[in-house]
Amino acid sequence: MGKSKKQTVDWRLEQMNAALFIECKTKRMAHEAKVQLGHHDSLASELDKMAAMIVQVYKAIKDYREGHYPNHEFDPNRIIYPMVVTLEDWFLMGSTVFKELDEEVRNRMEKESIPLGFLTEMPFTVCSINEFEQAVQVMDYAGIASIMGGKVVGETRDWTLSAYLRDKCQEFAGCTRFLFEEEYNSIGAKAIREWNSSNPDN
Repeated sequence: MGKSKKQTVDWRLEQMNAALFIECKTKRMAHEAKVQLGHHDSLASELDKMAAMIVQVYKAIKDYREGHYPNHEFDPNRIIYPMVVTLEDWFLMGSTVFKELDEEVRNRMEKESIPLGFLTEMPFTVCSINEFEQAVQVMDYAGIASIMGGKVVGETRDWTLSAYLRDKCQEFAGCTRFLFEEEYNSIGAKAIREWNSSNPDN
């Protein structure tokens, strides 16, 4: 029998010395977990779901490093930065919440037999699509390793990506712009026309 089919991540962005392994998710944090911070069961449930998404990236990285992707040879000199990109901000900043998420990820990795050393070697990042849109432009200008290497270590590890860019990467602020502006304006104009058509008396 042949080898079982391996699932890679949704997207890879690569440069000579670094790569982002990106999993894109539409899952939103449950409303009660966002507005009721004291509701620990709801928050724990959502963190468990996020941990599963993160571990999915690490599983793909493990397969990649073990040579299961013949069309994408493992480069030991390229630093990997795992990332989960969501439709909206999950508000995971802060040492308490991030510590819980780290623990959930660690527990899942042990069950999946994924080396825990990955967490130190390749710390994960969770960000919203809006943050990613800004960050990827900065990385294109300054380099993936230059930006992510500072983000995932030390006190900034549990910062949001947007907060890190705003505080630590101010010199690159001028290199970002709003992407797909024409498409955005077109969608907005269409929505306004449809609303006016449905509400002629307003």
